[in-house]
Amino acid sequence: MKLSISRAATKTLYCLIWKYIGKTYGLVALFLFASAALVRAGDFTYNTNSGTVTITGYTGTGGVVNIPDTIADKQVTKIGDSAFYYCASLTRVTIPDSVLLIGDLAFRNCSNINNLVIGNKVTSIGNQAFFSCSSLTNLIIPDSVITIGNSGFGSCTRLSKVTIGNHLNSLINGIFSACISLPEIDIPPSVTNIGYAAFMGCYSLATITIPNSVISIDEWAMSSCTNLSSLVIPDSVKSIQQYAFMGCYNLAQVTIGNSVTDIGDQTFRYCYRLDQVTIPESTLSIGSSAFSDCTNLATLAMGSHVTNIGNQAFSCCYRLTKMDLPEKLNKIGDGTFYSCYSLTNFIVPDSVTRIGNEAFLNCTGLFSFVFGTNVSFIGDSAFRLCSSLPNLKIPDKVTSIGDWTFTFCTSLTNITLPDNLISIGNYAFYQAAGLACIMIPDHVVNIGNMAFQWCTNLSTVVIGDSTTNIGASTFQYCYHLTRVIMGPGIAYIGNSAFSACSVLSGIYFMGNAPTLGSAVFPGGTLPFVYYMTNTTGWTNPWGNHQAILWNPQAPPNDVTFGVQTNGFGFKITGSSNMVIVVEACTNLVNPVWVPVSTNTIGTNGLSNFRDSKWTDYPMRYYRFRAP
Repeated sequence: MKLSISRAATKTLYCLIWKYIGKTYGLVALFLFASAALVRAGDFTYNTNSGTVTITGYTGTGGVVNIPDTIADKQVTKIGDSAFYYCASLTRVTIPDSVLLIGDLAFRNCSNINNLVIGNKVTSIGNQAFFSCSSLTNLIIPDSVITIGNSGFGSCTRLSKVTIGNHLNSLINGIFSACISLPEIDIPPSVTNIGYAAFMGCYSLATITIPNSVISIDEWAMSSCTNLSSLVIPDSVKSIQQYAFMGCYNLAQVTIGNSVTDIGDQTFRYCYRLDQVTIPESTLSIGSSAFSDCTNLATLAMGSHVTNIGNQAFSCCYRLTKMDLPEKLNKIGDGTFYSCYSLTNFIVPDSVTRIGNEAFLNCTGLFSFVFGTNVSFIGDSAFRLCSSLPNLKIPDKVTSIGDWTFTFCTSLTNITLPDNLISIGNYAFYQAAGLACIMIPDHVVNIGNMAFQWCTNLSTVVIGDSTTNIGASTFQYCYHLTRVIMGPGIAYIGNSAFSACSVLSGIYFMGNAPTLGSAVFPGGTLPFVYYMTNTTGWTNPWGNHQAILWNPQAPPNDVTFGVQTNGFGFKITGSSNMVIVVEACTNLVNPVWVPVSTNTIGTNGLSNFRDSKWTDYPMRYYRFRAP
């Protein structure tokens, strides 16, 4: 064989090392090094190291290339980095049994290789070694291969058959990514890890066999394998990382092994055909958006040990009808069940302390909902657009209702607010059109802007003792609102708070006159404003409204007090034009008060009350209230 020094071999590396000796002047040592010479043998350039040959380049015309097993009586043991990089003229390559290592990028973009033989002693194939060999159709990886680098055979777009030897330990990052013609893969039992994006974008991949040796499935491992229809994850797998199967549009059946502890973020997102899933007892955590947009998912059985469900984990699972949450779950994250239209009944376990923002947003079919006793936080828009929800009892530990929380809950007719509630956010009950009466607990300090705007069936509002601020437009457009009772702490009522409440007849203040924003009350026929004795700041008119002292009494010494010919009765005294409802009950221990009559105090300060049915009861008690 003829040997010659290539042009590249004439290059030398000069390295100057300056070493100063002494303080002011020194001696300078100059060292000259020469790089290992690159030598040509036929169509190959190479170098030698420790008596073996590494092929470093190819200068031939292409076509069929048989790499020699010896050069200059030395064994060829390595194909160097980028040795055949972009050799588009190659069609067939045979790598001899003498080769142990194939370097990084060694055959990258050899786009016309259609036949490849890898020798039976190769142990390592480098990063992107055969990346974008787009004409390669059949691949046999020998049993000798232990490692293949990142994207080793990525973007081999015509690769349709792969046989993997039995000693490969990991399908490392991107190893077969974008091999869009590959229909099936049988992973050998030596593999313990399916790496990052290993099969990402293998659009034709319909069948994959994962052996019991695999412990982990990494990020993006099989994402966008759009032809994959079924999948069995063996019991050996402990972790499925984020995006692993995202965008497997045709994945209809999946079995998750009994050792999986974590399902990562967006793991099964956009698996549109997936219709049922069983989360094993081993699972502790389900990541954010793990099953988001699985629009056909109707049934999901969850293991009892799950403690964490991430944000939007089941969002847009349109067919999901029921979800039994485990008793160890600590929270429901933001948007967890967003737009689960078919969800009808839901029970929150007592272990849950937090319901996140938008947790049940747009669950339009949700009809029954029971909170766990330990829920202390309900986030913004948590139940927004739950238009079928009729009744709710908020747990006692909840101190705040966030912005938009029950907005557009148009069927909500009854809600029980907890005594410990401190604040009600902006738009909290906006357009909750079914509400007829709302009782604001005594500890609420602030009611946000537009909190009850457009609650068109709301007729009565009672505001507790601690409320100081009512926001702008809070009760605006509550067309059926007739009566409001304000607690003693009210200090400010915001702009347009009761604007367009066209049938509002009376507002009753228990405390001092508050400060008013602009256009607080409806125009036209203005409601009467009633205030209590021993309060300050009241004038008549007050804020363009007639202010009336609420002081009804039934003088016991009046001659009309008692039994008369037409029933039991008495006179009621008080401010003129004041409207009073007289209620009665038969038992003060467990009273059930019922209205008996509605009286209006005349201009003379008097009104007569008569109870013609008093003889129907052994005893009756009476009281006054606002209408």
